Amino acid sequence: MHNTSGYGNHYTSQTDDWTLFVVINCVSLSQAMKIENTSSR
Repeated sequence: MHNTSGYGNHYTSQTDDWTLFVVINCVSLSQAMKIENTSSR
């Protein structure tokens, strides 16, 4: 979604050179949020 400006006019949509390098399938939104928070540190 970053490459297609799927998040509107947010900071991450200001560029289109994002490269997907890992995919983690999550069973819930809370699990995805926990992974996102730990990977952003």
